[in-house]
Amino acid sequence: MSKIGKLLTGIAMTLALAFGIAATVPLANVLANDDYVVDKGISGGADAGQTDEMATQLFGESGVVTNIISVVIFIVGALCVIMLVWGGIQYILSAGDSGKVTSAKNTILYAVIGLIVCIVAYAVVQFVLVNLGT
Repeated sequence: MSKIGKLLTGIAMTLALAFGIAATVPLANVLANDDYVVDKGISGGADAGQTDEMATQLFGESGVVTNIISVVIFIVGALCVIMLVWGGIQYILSAGDSGKVTSAKNTILYAVIGLIVCIVAYAVVQFVLVNLGT
């Protein structure tokens, strides 16, 4: 078996094990809960794994999508700041070499463009979500 085949098999086995373990935890919580009523049906089974800390909606102030977008925006912003600092360091250490100066300026320029694209994308998504009434 090739190295890629072994890698894919290892990933598949790891995911299968993780999903198998993750599937048994809510079941154990339901079985240990004395307040659980068996005749709630399918929706009652789905609600049995719900905790107070979990989001109950996709959109809105505490929605799942809103939380994911916030985390992605934070990560992109942090990466832009890191790239700006890295471009500044490159610029300082270039010692007048025109190739290194150009590379540093491009790093700074692309970091700023990436930040602008991220902000515009966030604004467009918010505009669409607000106007769709979600």
